[in-house]
Amino acid sequence: MNQVTLAGKITQGHNGNEAIVMKTDSKNNPVAEFNLCVSEYYNKEWQKHFFKVKVYGPTAEMVEKHCDAGSKIVVMGKLMQPRWKDNEGKARSSVIIVTFKVGFLDLDKTEQQDYEQSTDDMY
Repeated sequence: MNQVTLAGKITQGHNGNEAIVMKTDSKNNPVAEFNLCVSEYYNKEWQKHFFKVKVYGPTAEMVEKHCDAGSKIVVMGKLMQPRWKDNEGKARSSVIIVTFKVGFLDLDKTEQQDYEQSTDDMY
């Protein structure tokens, strides 16, 4: 089984870039990409972990509309590990979370209910 659920905050993009980068996939569907900071208390200290996240379709549009750096969210999805060779021919890989559901922890109750109703048919 490949399933992950994480709660955290969206971080600012690298070098001051946008926190959420919007793209389209090969079928012209919207894709939101961002980094998620997840904090945990372990061994008597707080540790932070950073994960790359991709969100597709109408949920990606909701992320773009309602979130920015510092937004608190929950993502549910699966781990993917794309592999490629860099310019020098060296094998590279990374781990990303491809989401199938996002919970917006900063939305008020009405906005959250509207979002949940709009995505119920997707899953």
